Amino acid sequence: MSRNLTGDASRDVAVVLEGEVSDRVLRENDAFVAALNAVPAWALQPRHRRDTSALVSDLAHTVRRTAWTAPQGFDRVRIWPIGFVSGDHPIIPRDDERRVLVLAPFVRQTRLAELIRDRDAAVVSNRGTLDDLPAALLAGRDVRHPDAFGPDLHAKLYVFESKPRRRWVIGSANATPAAVGRNAELVVELEGGPSAMGIDDLLDEDRGIGATLVSHEPNRDAAPSDPTPTDAELAMQALAACRFDARVSNSAPGRHRVEIFVADPPRIDSATLSASFAGSSAAPLDLAVQPSVVFDGVKRRQLLPFLSIIVEAGEEPPRERLVSLTLDGVDVRRLADDLVADTLSDPSSGGPLEYVRQVLLGQTPAVPALSFDDRADVAAAEPVRD
Repeated sequence: MSRNLTGDASRDVAVVLEGEVSDRVLRENDAFVAALNAVPAWALQPRHRRDTSALVSDLAHTVRRTAWTAPQGFDRVRIWPIGFVSGDHPIIPRDDERRVLVLAPFVRQTRLAELIRDRDAAVVSNRGTLDDLPAALLAGRDVRHPDAFGPDLHAKLYVFESKPRRRWVIGSANATPAAVGRNAELVVELEGGPSAMGIDDLLDEDRGIGATLVSHEPNRDAAPSDPTPTDAELAMQALAACRFDARVSNSAPGRHRVEIFVADPPRIDSATLSASFAGSSAAPLDLAVQPSVVFDGVKRRQLLPFLSIIVEAGEEPPRERLVSLTLDGVDVRRLADDLVADTLSDPSSGGPLEYVRQVLLGQTPAVPALSFDDRADVAAAEPVRD
């Protein structure tokens, strides 16, 4: 459930559910069904939305009628999408749940305090994350981090215990305010009686993961509170939730007009925004109007599905974010073919034989690829070879 589509080694967790499809619509699946139906709208290309809509709709129709089978020891299962339709989520202790386990790679002070305040708590995270938390918040808790013999932690898991019940929440949500207040996340809630596995089972050295963890000594010098986001950081966070569409039309022979539209634009008063497309000079980006920015005279080979946004706030250094664009009015596959043809016909490239020689020898020129840093919530470009 919390695994990324990468080859990175990490300690993770997954849950596999089986279910039985009936003829009856089950209301407890409504939120999950609504989240599934919302996914095609996130596609960057209109044709991808069309191609996936029928498949997702068929899947949602099945999910709507599926009764999930609870794992051994549990008697209730619910799938919770967070941030898709409503703000409801299960990652908060109930009044009678006096014992809590928080296991996540990213933990913020304010969110952790909500989860463990006045409760018997165990906290498991990576050592660097724990070092950044105030010692007073962790004092008297069972605090552990992965040992030095394996990869870092990437799993996200919460266990809540009352005398008669145990509740597990497994999924993609970190112990941060963003996970329950801004991000789109998916978690599975399992609930059962005393026979269900609990915190002691999970942390046991023989039955659980205890043998792979070591006790953590709190950092006495950690800051007393979470850093307050700057105006530029808040603007970057707001932009991260936006969808950007580009409407492309012919403006002159071999030239195009590109209009940028922003779906459900946020109101950003604390920063000045500008945008650059295809290496052009930056132009003001006004989210209060649609289109928010227009670029004229763009060559066909410059039509790339990316927009660079520059954020300036007060005396802070400018920040830049690269966002994906939906190109409306452009056949992206034909555009890619044209770019290859242009490269092969360019005398300066050495012609087709030189291009084939470089491919066979693995000497193709470096091309920019996007890499995303989850910690900084920004995108950067770095050369890679394909």
